[in-house]
Amino acid sequence: MKWSLDYLDLRSIGADLLRNLWVILLAGAAAFLGITGAYSLRSTPEYASSATLAVTVKGNSSGSYASLSTAKELAEVFSEVFQSDTLRRLIVEDTGEEAAAGDLSIQLVAETNLMVLTATADSPRGAYRIIQSALDNYGAVSEHLFSNARLDTLKRPSIPYAPSNPTDVSGLRRLGTAAAVLLAAAVIALLSYCRFTVKKRETAKRQLDGRILGVIPYERKFRTLREARKRRKKTRALLISSRLVGAPFVESFRRAAAVLERRLRRQGQKVVVVTSVAENEGKSSVAANLALAFSQRGRRVLLIDGDMRKPALYRIFERKDTGRSLSDCLMGKCGLSDIRTEEAENLTVLHQFHGVSGTGALLAGEAMEALLAECRESADFILVDTPPMNVSADTEALLRHADAAVVTVRQDWTEAGAVNDAGDVIRKSRADFAGYLLNAFRAELPWTGRAYGYYGGYGNQGPRRTKAEEGGTPDGRA
Repeated sequence: MKWSLDYLDLRSIGADLLRNLWVILLAGAAAFLGITGAYSLRSTPEYASSATLAVTVKGNSSGSYASLSTAKELAEVFSEVFQSDTLRRLIVEDTGEEAAAGDLSIQLVAETNLMVLTATADSPRGAYRIIQSALDNYGAVSEHLFSNARLDTLKRPSIPYAPSNPTDVSGLRRLGTAAAVLLAAAVIALLSYCRFTVKKRETAKRQLDGRILGVIPYERKFRTLREARKRRKKTRALLISSRLVGAPFVESFRRAAAVLERRLRRQGQKVVVVTSVAENEGKSSVAANLALAFSQRGRRVLLIDGDMRKPALYRIFERKDTGRSLSDCLMGKCGLSDIRTEEAENLTVLHQFHGVSGTGALLAGEAMEALLAECRESADFILVDTPPMNVSADTEALLRHADAAVVTVRQDWTEAGAVNDAGDVIRKSRADFAGYLLNAFRAELPWTGRAYGYYGGYGNQGPRRTKAEEGGTPDGRA
């Protein structure tokens, strides 16, 4: 496929970013912790304890300048004493291993007799013990060199509370976290763009090998938070017979039914399989609403729940288990009249109330063929809701008895290649491939200048229907 900006859908990218927001936040947190951990492993904290010392000459009666000059010279000698190997041995004997890992340095204050003695170690306790030991033991070394000097402590050492070499990585952490967040968002956006699903009606015409029968707008089940709280325990079905759905949603199904009916009448077909490629594409709701749209046009419609592994129509129509299902009829446990349910005027439904196994043989067998043959006599159209094609082979079994098939395609849900493969499977069967019905398509962003559905709007933006519109025709007549 040749990629172009036509396949760029900002709404889809935005939805993917929100859906994967935890990934973006996790990437930022990982970068933050990674940078912090890397610096913690690479850098070793050092603690320093310092003391300020003054060198004075004992019993010096000469002028102050001469005394200061002599003291400065003695300070240089004392600096050598503090850095001598003899003093270090004494410190090691006094403090043990702490001195071996530490260091002792001295700095002379220019043009003064002052010097600053500093001990560094990898722990506050070690630094303090080293400098304290140096001050306690320097006399044992210096007394052999001179006796006319005195070392006074002007500022005593203290235990350090913080490292002397702090590393400020806050700026780097902010930069790294921002880069990780942007990179994760960019990767998600790129994957969203490259995902070859059906995202727009314009691109659907190029992506799908078949006719598009219509576009069903996205309709919210709950329009307000208050309504969602009231109905959180019971999810209402989106049926065009309900006054709670918007007019655009209703009109889109009426148009699709009109397009499909023209094709079926032209081909002399009655039995239509409604399927999808993957789960949760809305095929059962589409089948139910197409059946209602046909019935509102005055056609006699039979809707069959052929998804006997995971039936859904009884939930959509809010029916309780009667103890008799389609599978019971096919196995000869009851008759066709025992499972017929009148859901609306001109609409009869054959429900399946519980999941069963081994449905392939039931649906492909003679019992199903005989049931459809009997129903053809009394119905104008027969719609069969089937399992997703990538989940079960039951759809292929039902295609042996069907005249046509419609594939439901949900926006940004299934790869277009898989959808086209489903169309090819239908074409190879005895059934005619009627086309695709795009489902749950959201309105495009305002600045694109494009929209789908009734009057260019969507179900969640359209008005509620009046009682007059509850009738069977688009103009509201019963």
